[in-house]
Amino acid sequence: MRGQVDWAWEDDVHTGVPNGLRPANGLLNARLNLHVDSAGLDVVVFGRNLTDRRMSVNQIDVVASLGFVGNGPDNAPCTFGLELAKGSEDNLP
Repeated sequence: MRGQVDWAWEDDVHTGVPNGLRPANGLLNARLNLHVDSAGLDVVVFGRNLTDRRMSVNQIDVVASLGFVGNGPDNAPCTFGLELAKGSEDNLP
């Protein structure tokens, strides 16, 4: 069995639009891999954005045409999943 936890941090980002500042944020992800030798099967359970931190991934400068700065799409919400793979444990990322 193999596990992995990662935390990605991004500090405040100036977006280049007038007064554009994307606040600092962090994302927590985890995965657990179980290799079943007898079946040659890898079973992986994973979670992404485990704290369900929502934030705009970019800002859109439409000041010239519409007179405001809009927020682009949000990042993906908290997600859980299961992966099954036939083969060696060494083949999984």
